[in-house]
Amino acid sequence: MIEKMKKATVIVLDSHRREAVEQMRDAGVLHIEMLGVESQTVQSLQAKRQLIERAVAVVSLAAENASLELPGQRSVATVEDHETVAQQCEELIGWSDEIRNLREERERLERDAARLEPWGDFNPQDLALLQQHGVKITLHTATPKEFQKLDRARLFPINSAPGLVYFAQIRLVGEPRIELDETPQPTQRLADLRAEIERINERIAEVQQRILDRVENTALYRAVQQQLDAAIEFEQVHSGMADEGALAYVTGFVPLSEVPALKAAASRGNWGLLLRDPDRDDVVPTRIKNAKPIRIIQPVFELMGTVPGYRELDISFFFLVFFTGFFAMIIGDAGYGLILLAVSLYVMLKTRAASKPVPLGVVLLTLLSAATIVWGAVTGTWFGHQGFAELPFLSWMIVPELYSFNPQSAEVVQWVCFVIGAVHLAIAHGWTFLRQLRQVPRIRSLAQLGWLTTIVGLYHLVLTVVLGYPIVDYALYLIVGGFGAVIVFSMQEQGRNFFKGILKGVANVITLALDGVSAFSDIISYIRLFAVGLATVEIAASFNSMAAGMAEGVFGTVAAVGVLFLGHTLNLAMAALAVIVHGVRLNMLEFSGHLGMEWSGVEYTPFQKSS
Repeated sequence: MIEKMKKATVIVLDSHRREAVEQMRDAGVLHIEMLGVESQTVQSLQAKRQLIERAVAVVSLAAENASLELPGQRSVATVEDHETVAQQCEELIGWSDEIRNLREERERLERDAARLEPWGDFNPQDLALLQQHGVKITLHTATPKEFQKLDRARLFPINSAPGLVYFAQIRLVGEPRIELDETPQPTQRLADLRAEIERINERIAEVQQRILDRVENTALYRAVQQQLDAAIEFEQVHSGMADEGALAYVTGFVPLSEVPALKAAASRGNWGLLLRDPDRDDVVPTRIKNAKPIRIIQPVFELMGTVPGYRELDISFFFLVFFTGFFAMIIGDAGYGLILLAVSLYVMLKTRAASKPVPLGVVLLTLLSAATIVWGAVTGTWFGHQGFAELPFLSWMIVPELYSFNPQSAEVVQWVCFVIGAVHLAIAHGWTFLRQLRQVPRIRSLAQLGWLTTIVGLYHLVLTVVLGYPIVDYALYLIVGGFGAVIVFSMQEQGRNFFKGILKGVANVITLALDGVSAFSDIISYIRLFAVGLATVEIAASFNSMAAGMAEGVFGTVAAVGVLFLGHTLNLAMAALAVIVHGVRLNMLEFSGHLGMEWSGVEYTPFQKSS
C-alpha cells in the first residue's frame, strides 16, 4: 500500500538554522525536495565530489583493463583523509590527461613512421649536406607503368609496394628534375621516431602502473565521496531554507507513521511545526509499505526504476500474483524450474551461513521457480523431452488437456491465456470502480462497471475471432450495454448537469471507441504467454533432437553433451529475457493502462545520515 503523507513545515530561528538542519538529519524522516539550490559552499563541495568521481573512473578503467578487482569493503574516512584524497585525485586526473596526450603524440609519430617506413632509415641532415655540395636528392613515388616510362639514368628504386614504386632521383644542383610530384622530405629519421615511440610507450606504462598502485585506495575515495554527498545535501537544505525576518523555514513531506518521530524532534529542537494534508498540485513522494510476502516483488520495480504516483495505486499484490503465473508459463519447463530453484536455494543457504539477510530477489526467484515447476509438471515439459514426461513418477502430474506434446493442447492453453487476460483487466476496472466510488461524483464510477462488462463481452468476441468458438448470444449485449454505460457516465463531473455529462460522452465517442478497440487487442495480447512458452518448448526439443543425432561414439557423445548444455543454457537465457519483455509488459502496460496509472511517482527519500 502507498503510505499516506503529511506536508510538514519546520520553522526555526534563523540564528539556529544549522543546528536545526543537523537535528532534522538526525531525525531522518522528512523528505525535502531541494532542486537547483546553489551556494558557494555547495559549488565548492560539488567540485570536490566531481574530482573524486573522475579519479575513481580513471582507476576503475585502469583496473578493468588490467583485470584487477576493486576493493569492495567501504573505508571510513577522517577529516585528514579529505585533503589526502583530493591531492591523490588531482594526481590521478593529471596522469590520465598525460596518458591521453602521450597517446595522441604516439599516434602522430606512428603516422610519420608509417610514411617513412618504405624509404628506410636515413638521416635527413645528410640530404641537406649533399645539397650544399651540389648534389640534389629528391624522393618520388610512381606506379610501375609510370616508372617504366621514365629515363632511369639517375633514378634509384628504394622500395616497392602493390601498385607503387618508391625511388630517388640524384642529380646535380641546377639540372632538371623529373616531372613528378616530389615527396616531402622528412624532418626526422625513422630510427629517431621509433625511439621516441618506445620512450612514450615506456612512459605510458610507468604512469599506468602509478594509477594501478592507487586501486587499493578506491574504497577510501568512495568513502570521502559519500561524505561529500551528505555534506552537499546538508548544505542544500541549509541554503534552501526560506527566510522570513528572524525566522527560517523549510517544507517537506513525512509519512503518517513517522509523524510522532518528527514531532519528538521538533520538541527537542524547539522548532515550530506545521502539519497539513498535501495540496492537489504538490509533488508528493511515494513510500510503499507492504507485508513481507508481498514485498518480495519490490526488486522487479527497482530493476525497472518505476514508482507509482502518490495518488495512484500500489499494484504490488496483483503484480506478484500474475507475474508469478506469467513467469511460469513463459519459462514453461519444469526442468528449467528445477535449475532456477537449485540456484536460489544455494544462494539462500550461502547467505544464511554468512549470517546475512536473504535478498528479496532470491526469495522471489524461489517462488517463481516453484511455480515454473508446477506448470511444467502439469504440461509434462521436462527439458523439452517427451520421454521424461512419460516416466511413471512424473506422468501422474500431467493434465492431459494441457500436455505440451498433445497437439490439441495448444487451443486449451490459448483459451487459458485469454481467461487470464480477461480476469486481469476485469480486476483493473473493478478496482478502479471501488476507488472512484469513494470520490465525487460517485456516479462516474459506474463507467468502470461499463468497462468491466465490455471486457467480458470482448473476451467472448476474442474466443470467436481467434479460436473460432461460436459467439454466445449475450456477448453483443454486454459489449453494447457496457460501452453505452461508459458513454453515459465516464464524463460526469461534480457540478456538471447529468445530461451535459452524457453529451460530453457522446462528443468523445470516437476516443472511447478507440479505447474499446484497444481493450480488445489487450485481451488478445495475452496470447504471447502461449506463443513464448511454446517457443521455449520447441527450441528445447530441437536441441534434444540435434544432440540425439550426434551421439555416436565417444567424440559424438561429448559433442552431444556440449550441444545440450549450450542449447538449454541459451534457451533458458532467452526465456528469462522474454519474461522481462512480455511478463513485465502485461502488468506495466495492459493492466496498469486499464487502471489509468502513469507511474509518475517520486520515491520517498528522507533527509538523513548516510548509513
